Amino acid sequence: MKKYFKSLAGAVSATIAAVRAIEGSAFLASKWTQRCFTAFVLLGLTFLMAGGAHALTAPATGSLFYDAYDIVVNQMLSGAVGFVSAVLIFALSIGLFLMQKVIPGIVGIVCAAILIKAPSIVTSLGAVF
Repeated sequence: MKKYFKSLAGAVSATIAAVRAIEGSAFLASKWTQRCFTAFVLLGLTFLMAGGAHALTAPATGSLFYDAYDIVVNQMLSGAVGFVSAVLIFALSIGLFLMQKVIPGIVGIVCAAILIKAPSIVTSLGAVF
């Protein structure tokens, strides 16, 4: 892994040197500009190396781990436990907004939305797990 990062750092520094030769010495003169350019190049390389996405289909009745999927996703997240949890988190985040704690309030609302949409999120995470 170290070899990969060293070669990647070498490629980025070679790119910076090539751009400096073309544009003159004023381009990427500050450390901040060099870091932003390096982050931009690494982001571009990340997007170029990205693979395809895979989806997880819900298991059929009688298949391996169907009982665990049924209990966790269908009965808990889609059922009353998930709905009540989402409503409580939403109410808590409204209380945080009233106390002028904006960032925790936003995080709470996002968590409540994720909890409500959990079954569709679970089926879209096939490539991660």
